[in-house]
Amino acid sequence: MKKWKIIKIITIGVLALFIVSQVYDAVQCMQLQYPQLALGIETFSWIEQYSIQLTFTMIWAGIPLIVDIVLLIISIVKTRKQGKQMI
Repeated sequence: MKKWKIIKIITIGVLALFIVSQVYDAVQCMQLQYPQLALGIETFSWIEQYSIQLTFTMIWAGIPLIVDIVLLIISIVKTRKQGKQMI
């Protein structure tokens, strides 16, 4: 259980950083102070700039969540196997 508390704390920390970074990026894009140089075009609207940034951020924020879910499934399977062996 100690392992799960550490994983939970790390996951919550990553999610908190994700939320803060998304709010910051949204404000920067709405103020048009966040130039997007994709394909040399700087005329994107703030919605397009934000959606491009959100795509990249979702990739790095989703990795800890996927790891957390996989470890949870492994833990459930191990617990069920141990329960069947005790019976």
